[in-house]
Amino acid sequence: MADVFWLGELSLLASAFSNGLRSLALKPEWIQEAHVLGQAPELPIKTLYRWPGDSSAAHRLLHFACQALESGDLDLLLLASGQGATVLASPDAVGRWNLLPRASLSACFSYPPDTPSDQFLSALAYRLATVEIEPAQDGYAAALGEIEFSLAPAFPAVKWLPRQVLDLTAQLNRVCAALENQPANLGLLFSAGLATVIERL
Repeated sequence: MADVFWLGELSLLASAFSNGLRSLALKPEWIQEAHVLGQAPELPIKTLYRWPGDSSAAHRLLHFACQALESGDLDLLLLASGQGATVLASPDAVGRWNLLPRASLSACFSYPPDTPSDQFLSALAYRLATVEIEPAQDGYAAALGEIEFSLAPAFPAVKWLPRQVLDLTAQLNRVCAALENQPANLGLLFSAGLATVIERL
């Protein structure tokens, strides 16, 4: 996977949502789909799907959404849960509307959930190296649910963000914001059997 762009975070509070879209230079009619995970306020988006808030299912949905954006099936979509959302875009959307991407979701990785962490981390690091993403660069990681494990030696300079039990959109926004605000380039988001790789732009 390549070139799926994170445009930013939105508040789902009624007054803040439209202002947030404007701050990202977006119009509501450009967002082709909104995917709501668990409970969230109603959204003024024409095509809206509701899904369970389970962390592994939500993470799998993120990977499917990235595939749709990468393939060109969709240009702009919104993932929402709780009081917040994240906006993802295809390269075509970024070029067409002159949008400013702030991070790139660069790779999605699946593995059997019972695989020991040292094995899937080394496989992930190898896969990233083959596409010229340096596993040894500074970065931040977050997990959905209670999982946490040593990231070394595969990712020696990636640090766990302070543990918070947050949903998918909040954790994704948190990792992207950490990359944007700190001198770090590599982000990792984990759930049981899934990993998403994020790069600072």
